Amino acid sequence: MTVIPGAFYETTKKKTSIISPVIGPNGEFIGRQEKIHPFGYEKESAKPGNEAKIFNTACKLGIVICYDMVFPNVSNTFVKKGAQVLFSPSRIVKRGIQPWQMYVQVRALENRIPILAANVENQRFGANSLIVDLAENNSDNQSLQIKLRVRII
Repeated sequence: MTVIPGAFYETTKKKTSIISPVIGPNGEFIGRQEKIHPFGYEKESAKPGNEAKIFNTACKLGIVICYDMVFPNVSNTFVKKGAQVLFSPSRIVKRGIQPWQMYVQVRALENRIPILAANVENQRFGANSLIVDLAENNSDNQSLQIKLRVRII
């Protein structure tokens, strides 16, 4: 199982950026995606990333960090580079949940790709994580177990 534990500030001698690490099934560090478009106050301390990286896990995975979901070219760049699934770790405040979910749905439809979007849950951030796929669920269940099968064409 591959683990993407969210997105965090990372400070090196050269800069501070917002990154999302990718951890492999044996606990090994596979790599990290930098946030391309820091949001509002983040711009004061975090420098933007400039590369959309594809991680070869059980499938070809791209990571769209939070506000990067607003920009169609970010998701599209991952898809053009061969991503089969997009994961989006986010910190969306409660009042922003509905627009955020719409962006996730639109990007999935634009690019014909599944997106797993996870949001922080606490007093400030509104949870409401979602998985968008081209399949649909007609159940009233609030919790679904999704088995994602990636087919190589």
